[in-house]
This record gives sequence, C-alpha cells and structure tokens, in this order.
Amino acid sequence: MPEPTNAQADDRLAYAELDVFADYNYFLVQDERLRPDLSDEFTDALIEDLVATKDGVLGVGTARRVTVPVVLEVLAHEPVDELDDWDHITEGGLTAPTGRLLASSMDYSDHLPRTTVPAGDYAARIYYRGFRTISSDGLHGDDLYRVVLWPAAPRAARVVKRFDGELPGG
Repeated sequence: MPEPTNAQADDRLAYAELDVFADYNYFLVQDERLRPDLSDEFTDALIEDLVATKDGVLGVGTARRVTVPVVLEVLAHEPVDELDDWDHITEGGLTAPTGRLLASSMDYSDHLPRTTVPAGDYAARIYYRGFRTISSDGLHGDDLYRVVLWPAAPRAARVVKRFDGELPGG
C-alpha cells in the first residue's frame, strides 16, 4: 500500500492494521454496540458489489473466506484517490455512537481489537487489491482491504470502480 504523505498522516484520526476472519466472504465494520439483523438483500449486495450498508453497519465483501488483511483508517476529510492502484473501489458509511469500531464477521468477543474514533457518522470508501493473486481454490492470495472513513453523513452503498474479472475460488 502506498505510504501516506505527511499531510495525509497529519489528517489521520485513527489507524489500525487488522487480520479479520471473513467468514462467508465478508466482514462488518461497525460500532461495538450495534447488532444488525442482516437481510437477504444485504447479503446479495455483498456478493454482487462487495459492499452493503444497513442500520449504521458497513458490510465489506471479500474474495476469500479466510482471515484477510484489513487496513482501517479514519481521516479528518474525504480522501484523494489514485483509482489505478486498486482492483475494486466501493463507498458506503456507518454510525459509531460509542466511537469504538470493530471489524469482524458478526463476532463481538471482547478479545477482538477495537479502534477508537470520534463518535458520530462516517462516510466510507473501501479499496480492494490483489484479486488476481488469489489461488483457484480461494485459500491463498495477496489481497488487501483498505477501509477509509471520514466524518460525514453515511453514503449509500455503491461501486466506484468495478473489478473487471471473475473472483477465483470465492
């Protein structure tokens, strides 16, 4: 992942590098107190677009159903993008009433790391990389999921840049 410039690093409110178990090819980024009731529509959006939102929770689809690397970054403002560096880019948003975010597949255990952010609403942009490195069985690869949040009204889930291939093994 490209290193942030000094200006970007100065605008960073929080940063975490996580290993997240992506059971069923997705994980959620959510406030630790929210417990979403996920619908078929939510799941279908994760499969089709690799992003979904519901009740203040952000769903991120993955190319593999194993533990995947996730970078969670919170900036003071909307990021400036280099679209060519990424296979797939989506948008969405979430609500963080307690300001303690976790990334998991519906696991709320105390042992999972929390990322502390200012409480409030966030827009999100999710960047996906390494899809072409994934093995045909979907077990191995160098994929990366970068979730960037910034204080703003949560956005509706949408694809900004769509991956032009088929995901292997998913």
